[in-house]
Amino acid sequence: MAKSIKYDPSWESLDKRPIPGWFLDSKFGAFIMWGDYSVPAFADENSYSEFYEYFLKADEKMIESETYGNISFKNQDTEFTPESLGQYIRKNSAIVKDFHYRTYGKDFRYENFLDIFKAELFDPVLWAEIFSKAGIKYIIAAAKHHGGYCMFPSEHEAKSWGYYKDSVHIGPKRDLLGEIFDAMRGKNIKPGIYYSMYEWLNPLWLTDRGLFVEQVTVPQIKDIVIRYEPLNIWNDGDWLMGYKDWRSEEILAWLFNESPVASEIVVNNRWGGDNRLHGSYYTTECGGGFKDAAHPWEETHGIDSSFGYKRNSTYFEHKSAKRLIHTLVDIVSRGGNYLLAIPPRADGRIPNLIVERLTQIGSWLDVNGEAIYGTRPYKKSYQWNDNKEFEIDYGKSLSFGTGGFDITEFTEKNRIKDHPIIEAFFTSKSNTVYVILPNWPGKKFILRDFSLSGDIEIKFLGLKGNLNYKKNGNNIIIEIPDINVDEVPCNYAYTIKIKEKI
Repeated sequence: MAKSIKYDPSWESLDKRPIPGWFLDSKFGAFIMWGDYSVPAFADENSYSEFYEYFLKADEKMIESETYGNISFKNQDTEFTPESLGQYIRKNSAIVKDFHYRTYGKDFRYENFLDIFKAELFDPVLWAEIFSKAGIKYIIAAAKHHGGYCMFPSEHEAKSWGYYKDSVHIGPKRDLLGEIFDAMRGKNIKPGIYYSMYEWLNPLWLTDRGLFVEQVTVPQIKDIVIRYEPLNIWNDGDWLMGYKDWRSEEILAWLFNESPVASEIVVNNRWGGDNRLHGSYYTTECGGGFKDAAHPWEETHGIDSSFGYKRNSTYFEHKSAKRLIHTLVDIVSRGGNYLLAIPPRADGRIPNLIVERLTQIGSWLDVNGEAIYGTRPYKKSYQWNDNKEFEIDYGKSLSFGTGGFDITEFTEKNRIKDHPIIEAFFTSKSNTVYVILPNWPGKKFILRDFSLSGDIEIKFLGLKGNLNYKKNGNNIIIEIPDINVDEVPCNYAYTIKIKEKI
């Protein structure tokens, strides 16, 4: 992308900027929601642990401000009404308060967690090694969540609160964001940030929102970008004001024209609750994403029901490796990226169960990665069994505290109810089509309504040699090698590569 192109601070101009290719090619990223809230690390089974402070302190005035002042309900990306959100907050506030009072006592202030958050076992190099082995190509690390605690030194925060509220001056006494970025770059993993535009109880936000934007939001974003050069900004907390009040067009014009990452940076679409149809890519949260690649998009959710670490999560709340891999394949087949939340503990360790899941995904990608990275959607995403067609309702793109859309309801044979099963996903690259099978195909697999203009070569990723096949009209009947269980190249899904000879 030519850096000389100048973009005006208007959506009409900013929307013309092409998205950098690295994002479209990466496909798989990690979301690291980590901070002071990782100490109590508690939430209801249908909620997010990073909202602990808000639920603990919520009173009717706070709830009214968060609900009836929230303009994002006009958008298509939420299934909440102000009334249902109020009920959700009150329910979770009662659950968190009960836990907090029983565990820490009524006199234990949330601010004490800032001192307890030490990150004493944090090893950023180990993180980068784990993510690299998992096949993760980019990360989104929390720079600041809605509580205002920063994972980097911030004078803007100190001035607005009247005291330091960052990881260098309190708690770990380390520049955690900088250490994460350095380690990830060492493994060629592209680093980005999660950033909250607003803060629940920042005194300046509560008294003068315009001044808060001027003295905190705008200069803080610029400071982070100049200091750390993130390649992705996953913005959030925009819903209480419109993009004009946030000065979003001004910020993005600076990012795309003058910042040190002007030619490479991408941003999501959360820059004002009144219009979320702008940004490098659209992002859905705990949903199913979009049907196709009409606009670049990304789906994000956690391995369990939270984004931050939740100590009370059970084994059964965690998504299986099969579900995670099928989700990745499904999203990529529709042209999206998959951002999976990886929640560290307060001490900096990544839970072993989550490391196991990541290792399983990485092992699968070691065999099948060429069918994922750098691919684009084929002319269709799925082949259904018995030549049936079924229109999936991917659901609302925002569904707080749920497991989100579950593609295994359409891939696992024992979960079929009133619909057919997906027997193949498709991705493509140049003169190659990848057919990803969510179940072992048996002795043959029939591709229906599938034709290429020239001669083809068919392989099974992870096995040697070419596969035999024959054409039958518009169908291709592919013979699957007779192998024993020890020769199966991977688990959970299997890829047939069809390359057209040029």
